[in-house]
Parts: sequence; C-alpha cells; structure tokens
Amino acid sequence: MCTMLRRRKPLKGDMGQDLSVEIFGRFSKDGKMGADGLLKFLQTEQGDSTSTLEDVKRLMERIRKENSAHLSIFSKVLSSSDFSHSDFVNYLLSPKHNSCLPTEVRLLVPLLRTCVLASFLYTCVWFGLVNLFFFCGLGGAVDGVSFFGMIVFSYACCICGEIWSFDGPLHCWAGQVYHDMTQPLPHYWIFTGHNSYLTGNQLSSDSSDEPIRAALQRGVRVVELDLWPDDKGGVKVTHGNTLTNPVSLEKCLIAIKEKAFSSSEYPVCVTLEDHLTSDLQAKAAEMLTRILGESLFYPKTSDPLTEFPSPESLKKRIIVSTKPPKEYLEASAAAKTALKDKGLVKELEKEDAEQKISKAPVKHEGLSDKVATLQVSEDVPGAAMSDPTSPSPKQVAAEDSGSDDDDSKKNPHYARLITIRQVKPVKGTSTKDRLKVEETVKRISLAESKLKDVCEEFPEEVVKFTQRNILRVYPAGSRVDSSNYNPIMAWNHGAQMVAQNMQGLGKELWQAHGKFRGNGGCGYILKPKFLLENSPTGEVFNPLKFKQPEIKFKVKAMMTLGWDKAFGKRHFDLFSPPDFFTRVLVSGVPADVQKWKTSVVDDTWVPHWNEEHVFKLKVPELALLRLEVRDHDEESQDEFEGQTCLPIHEIRDGYRCVQLYDKKGMEIPGVKMLFHFQKIRVEDAAPLSERNEDVTTTEKQENIVQPTVGQEDAVPPQ
Repeated sequence: MCTMLRRRKPLKGDMGQDLSVEIFGRFSKDGKMGADGLLKFLQTEQGDSTSTLEDVKRLMERIRKENSAHLSIFSKVLSSSDFSHSDFVNYLLSPKHNSCLPTEVRLLVPLLRTCVLASFLYTCVWFGLVNLFFFCGLGGAVDGVSFFGMIVFSYACCICGEIWSFDGPLHCWAGQVYHDMTQPLPHYWIFTGHNSYLTGNQLSSDSSDEPIRAALQRGVRVVELDLWPDDKGGVKVTHGNTLTNPVSLEKCLIAIKEKAFSSSEYPVCVTLEDHLTSDLQAKAAEMLTRILGESLFYPKTSDPLTEFPSPESLKKRIIVSTKPPKEYLEASAAAKTALKDKGLVKELEKEDAEQKISKAPVKHEGLSDKVATLQVSEDVPGAAMSDPTSPSPKQVAAEDSGSDDDDSKKNPHYARLITIRQVKPVKGTSTKDRLKVEETVKRISLAESKLKDVCEEFPEEVVKFTQRNILRVYPAGSRVDSSNYNPIMAWNHGAQMVAQNMQGLGKELWQAHGKFRGNGGCGYILKPKFLLENSPTGEVFNPLKFKQPEIKFKVKAMMTLGWDKAFGKRHFDLFSPPDFFTRVLVSGVPADVQKWKTSVVDDTWVPHWNEEHVFKLKVPELALLRLEVRDHDEESQDEFEGQTCLPIHEIRDGYRCVQLYDKKGMEIPGVKMLFHFQKIRVEDAAPLSERNEDVTTTEKQENIVQPTVGQEDAVPPQ
C-alpha cells in the first residue's frame, strides 16, 4: 500500500553530486589526507594564512575524537593520523571548526587551563582522602573503591593533559570580539529589545523577569523597563493602560544583575520609561543602587556629556538611559491634559475589559486603531499614556514648580545615575531640529513611521546626528501582537538602538539575530567608517546615492543534512522524503536587495544542489545574507523548514558550514548546510567613505578580498 501511495518523481539530485569527494581527492593521496594536505586546503581554499602544521594536527585529532563514538577516553593516539573522506566531511560540516563567521578564541586557553588545574587538584585531594579512609580500616571493599578512585584520577589526568598541552587556536562556540571596542557608544549598532518584560502581546500578556533573562542570554544589550506606581506605594513594571499583568521592579533588576554578562562582558543599557513621582524616583534609584551594586555605572557628572564613553571602558557595567527627572514631570502633566481634553480616559471594569480583550483577535482593527492612538509616544508631547495609579495632575503641578536646579537638588541620586540622557521633544520643535548636532550628546527616540518620514525627507541629517548621538527606534503602537518592523532602514542610516520585540517571530527578528552574530555575538557591531565621518569632500553618506558595485559576492549552495535525525522520517511527507530547495536573499541599501533560489531536489534527505549565484553589491558593509530552506509542495504553499541570517562583510571565504535555526530563532540540532562563499572586489571602486553618486566605472579588474569593517584593524580573523 505504501509503495502504491509513494510519489513517483524523477530525482533532480543524487549522491554522485557530492563535491566533497572531488575536493578531498585534490588534497589527498591514496584515499587519505594528511596534515600537510589539510593545511594546503586551508591555505588555498579557506584563506587561512595563520594556522601551522602543528595546529592542523591537533585540529584533525579533535575532529576524529568528536566523531568517533567507539573511541576510548584513555586513548591518546589513533591507529591512523590521516583523514579519511568521512573525517574530512565531518570537518566541513562542523559549525565549531568551520563556521562561516570567525569563532577562533585563543584567550580561552588560559582560562580553561586554570579551570582544569583546579578540577585536577580537587580530584587528587578527593582521591587521597577516599583511599586514606579505606586503608585505615574505616570501610570495606578497599580494592573496589580504590579502583573507582583510580578511574576518576586517571580520567582527570587524561583531560588535564589534553587541555594543558594544547597551545594552538581553540575553536569553540564563544566568539572572539574582533572589532575596535574603544570608540564612543554611538559608533556601534547595539542589540536592543523593546518592552523587554512582556511575555506575549502588548495588550494582555504577562509581565515577567523571564523574557529579560532570555534576552540577555541571547546577547541583547539594551533592556527596556516601563516604570509605574503600584497601589502599595512601590514601583511596578508594566505596559501602561493595558491589561498586562505587572511585575515588580526589584524582580526585573535581579534578573538583569544575574544575567547581564552571561553572553557578553560588554555593557548592558537599561532604558527607563519613567512615570513616577519624585519620591518614587528616589525609591527606584535606591533599588538600582542596592541590587546592581558595583555593576552600576555612575557618570563623573550629572551634567550632559560632551562625548559618550566606549564599550571597552564600560565592560561588566550596567548603565542607565532615561529622561532627567524634571522632564518626566513635564511630560506626565502634558499627557494628563491631552488625554483629559480628548476624552480618552475612561473608567472600565477590569473583568469586563479582560473578557472583551480575550475574545477579540490581537489584530482587531478597531482595537489596533485605539491602541495606536493611545500608545506611548516619545515623539509628540502629551501623547503618552498614563497609568491610573500614576501621579495626579495636582501632584505633578506641585512637583513641577521650580527650576531644573531645584529639581536636581530634590532628587540628586536619580539624576546621578543617568549615563545616556534622553531628550524629550519640545512642543513646536520639528524632528529635523531635534536631529541638530550640539556640543553635548544625547539620545532621542523615534517611532518606526517617523523614522521612515525623516529618512525620506533628510537622510543626511539622520546619519550626521548618529555620528555623535544615539538614535533609538521603536515599533509602532499598532503592533499589539508584538510583531516587528524591518530594521534595515534604521541601520542603514546609523541608528544604534533599533528596538525589537524579542518574543515576536518572523524575518525582521531573524535579521536582528543575524546582524548581531557578528563580532563574536557580543551585542555591539562597529559601524563602517562612512557612517562615522563625512567623506574628504564633506559629503554625508546617503544609502540611496551609490550606483556602482563594490564587490561581487559569489554564493554556491552545495548541500544540507541532518533533517531526518532532527525531525523523523514522517515529519515532512507521510510516504516520501522531502523536496528541499534553498532561498537566498540579500537585504541592505535598496540597490542591494536581491533574491535567488536553487532548484528543487526531490525525495531525498541529503540534497546536493551545487548551484552558484553572483550578487553585485554596492554597500556590502550594510548587507545581510538570509538563507531559508523550504519543502516544495506542488499542491499547496511551500513549507518553511529552517533559516539563518549572516552579515555579509564578516562571512569568511571558502567552504563553510552554516547552522540552521527555526522560526523562533532557536538552533535546530544537527541541521546544517554547506556553502562556498567568495567576495571579489571591483578594483577601481573607491572606498565607501570616498564614493559618491558621480563616480563612474572605468576598467574593471577582479581580485579576491575581504571587505573592511569600520577601521583597518577591524577585519575579522580568518
């Protein structure tokens, strides 16, 4: 019956198309690849000019051990020191040893040696005490226990010897930070979250510390907290004027303290949307100081800074970004007046409201419109919502009286915590005026729709502002389902904090994951030089003006595997293997947006495409490569199966392994792809910092290069 129901299709691919056999043959002899052959492969095909023969020998031994289940842990030397074809394929398809992004970490070797030495000494002490106990006649079965102790002791000696003798490059999941981290904060794109405490949609989900922990472990460096008064005289974190359940500020701060540096040692920025009275601001300042302790960074002065500090100078520190206290009171008073005038504040029974929300779809048109109207806005004075337990207009008016100096004296501790000062919009001031560069530095926030408008009207002003100041972009209020906007435009114009809902799904968030896989996944990416300073002629970078390609980016999709083990034989089709194809998409400046897809390989778990496409890119430093594997279905829509996204300027040339992820951005264990990448520069193309729309192409020559990032010393290691 199963045979009758099985689809009969001609195969478009077969195992004979495995190019690894041909590659292996070029660098092997009599079916074996020695260390010299692998070294030659690394030098000629992978662009590796640093590895030595001894490094390669150690690499070969580690790969054989990792892929040999029958290998004894006490064995130090295998029967053969050469690579078989199977060993070579294991190397090619190893995300640890052959990643498309730099992952080499030499600094971890001393740390590992220290940890192993401590474990070794601990084992020795334990072993000695156990044997002393039994040899003194205080226990029985001396031989059995001594034998067990000897096993533990021998194992410790073996592992210690393995690590201690290893002095070559250590390849591991922890990435090496290879960008210059000593420049001011505005020179970096920063991995930024939005409403970091929400577990789901923006209207009725729970507030919790768990999303904060998860985001920090993923590498997010900017966490947003909305602070409101609770009914007990304390401070809560919640999305104001919605049915989201609150969480205590203390719980959120504990989560930040515990997980801030779990994935990166570079600074975490806590942005506070503050709706508190002066007294509650003092309570918040006390909690920040007490819980974060020595991790909390204090600026040298509470006055506005003339230059932001660098990530390097802020290692292991937590910084605060918010409006100065006086400005919060003014914004709150304006919000109260605006809401009262428009008749938008109504007393609703919570139970009835909850029932209405629970029955309404998240994207209900009327509800979305209302939320869009009421959504907290950081652009228009008076448009911000307020919580029912927030200060009354009389309280606000009373506390608002007096000068800025009086307010600073009233609550100096709170103002003293602010490193990145947010400047609120002043009534009657245009966005273009807000983007003017001044002597002091600041942060402003724009909604995604406002950013689109200003980038279309005066893109150079946005880029110029972000050279010294920080621009945060946040999702529109209508995104009540916690969806995300496309972050590419904001990044193209230099915006540092492009806030994303980490609980959202889709290609927008995949692009954020992919961009911040660069620079070792530390959460900070150095912007290219043309975004940091003007050209020698004084021109400011404009993403729309460049017409000439700088590089040709060759992408060859070779194969994918691991699907049957990860999902099972019946996951895709009940009676046959899947019909895989790959979509390859490039995003960046508008002129670089392109896509291509491979052919469909029918009925196979390990398809081999070996198909190549050339992308001509004008601004590769801003380009992202997005890869999607889909299962073709002739009778319905093709099904998404896996994806990844990578910064093109950091992809290493050569045959590279690509790890795939699911819709949520979680790694699919064992599911990998093999690609060949090559970047070819057009020789007569001027550096990006010097090019403009009038540059013409003359005689073109091609030469293999790696595009630079920011500064000359920021080139990723091979």
